[in-house]
Formats: sequence, C-alpha cells, structure tokens
Amino acid sequence: MLIERVTGRSYREEVEQRILGPLDLRRTRADDHGTRLPEPHAHAYLDVDGVPVDITECSPSQAGAAGGMVSTAADLNRFLAALMAGDLLGAAERREMRSTVATDVPGVDGGLGVNRYTLPNGAVVWGKEGGFHGFRTWVFHQDEPARQLAVSMTVAGEAGPATHELLARAADVFTPTARG
Repeated sequence: MLIERVTGRSYREEVEQRILGPLDLRRTRADDHGTRLPEPHAHAYLDVDGVPVDITECSPSQAGAAGGMVSTAADLNRFLAALMAGDLLGAAERREMRSTVATDVPGVDGGLGVNRYTLPNGAVVWGKEGGFHGFRTWVFHQDEPARQLAVSMTVAGEAGPATHELLARAADVFTPTARG
C-alpha cells in the first residue's frame, strides 16, 4: 500500500518496472490473480484431517505484497545476486540492508529483508526464506566466491526444516571466506 501511495502505481507495476524487467526475470510474476502456475511446477498439499489435499491451484495474490509472487529457483538466484551486488540499491541502502542484529538463533543475524547466516564451517551467506500454502522456499548467496543455493519444497502438515538447520546440512555448498 505504501508503494502505491508514494508512486501512484500498483505494486505489480513497480516491481515489474524496477526489478523484473531490468533483471530479465522472465519466469517471475508479481501480484498475479490467476490460480494456475506456469508449467512445469511442483504441487502443494495441505493436511486436512490427516489426508493431503492438493491445493496447488490458488491465487497467491491473497497474500498481497507479502507473498503474491510466483518465481523459479533460477530467477530467485538472479534476484538475490543482483540485490547483494548492489544492482538494485544505492551504496547507503545496501549498507543499511547489511546492518544486522543478533537473533536468539545462534549464527543467524537479522537484517532488512535478508538475514546473515554464519554456517558451522565458518562460511557466511545472506538469504531469505518464505512460503505460501504448501510451498516453502529458501534462497542464499555467498559473496566470495559467488555461490548460491535455492531450495524449494512442498510441505503438508509441517513447515519443513528450520532455515539454520537446512543451511547446516548444506554447508559444504559454501566455502569459508575471510569476509562476510
């Protein structure tokens, strides 16, 4: 609502003009009121009285800007790489985004839109997780060397692993670096 009030344009229009178009994110949709996902796609399930029910066909727009997007792992990786490299933000905004505070989870520091994770092997990654009715997605980026990981899964009846647990299991994808 803030974006729409400040710009006079819809959230979808601003995201398409400022992010999706410039980054060539062709497989990402913002604020889509449709219920069909582009093929190929996974299916989402909701546990209803112990029975998994396919709920894939629903509109993510019901979550508004909090979840009204559909994307692919490749597009998510491209977006996070551009965000972390400073392609979408000015230097001051990027510094502010990377200013973190400790959380009650060891190795996890909260930031503005992305979190900083220090893995058991000493590697530092930046990332975000999210989900929507039966889907859960994580995307992480390491600055040096530039390595990325995107994981998307369907869940029914449980939320899946905690982010720091998932990263601990996948730590060998990332190498320790001198800087974070």
